[in-house]
Amino acid sequence: MKNFGSLILAATFALSANYARAIIPVSTPTEYVFVPAAGSTPGFGGALFLDNNSSDGGSLSDINLSESFLDTPNFDFNLSQVSDLSLNGVTFSWNNATITSMDMTGEFFGPGASELFTNTPTEISELTTSFADPGGNGMWVNANSLTSSVPDTGSTALMFSIAGVCVPAVRRYFKRNRRA
Repeated sequence: MKNFGSLILAATFALSANYARAIIPVSTPTEYVFVPAAGSTPGFGGALFLDNNSSDGGSLSDINLSESFLDTPNFDFNLSQVSDLSLNGVTFSWNNATITSMDMTGEFFGPGASELFTNTPTEISELTTSFADPGGNGMWVNANSLTSSVPDTGSTALMFSIAGVCVPAVRRYFKRNRRA
């Protein structure tokens, strides 16, 4: 019977640790997606993953290059594949809703052609060896603002119901052992 009390105590501790992990915020990149404007040239898009949800003086190091990508009518490429990626001395800034200032340029070497591109808060443009595209107009917006968010109450309710069963059991166990 002594092992049962230790087992309940260990289970309660494990549940407490899992609950603490669930409520402690974990830093994840903030995703900004390019939303084309109505009537814009089709085929332009992308996603930038930034290390904070706002900054007034960002740099290339704030961009998770391995996850961020651009889509153009000719190529879809990951920013980690781009040569000469630069912000051209323009302040890179964003807030929780949109990217407010950016002038990113670079060159992607695709199969049979290379592509120079420019990326601003309102446009993605390309200039390939075969043609100059007028670019896609739109906005870089926080991806979280595009979806409705409903909190997951199921796991929290489960944790509280388990705690509601375990805590009284542990109390009864220790109360019984104190009398003996």
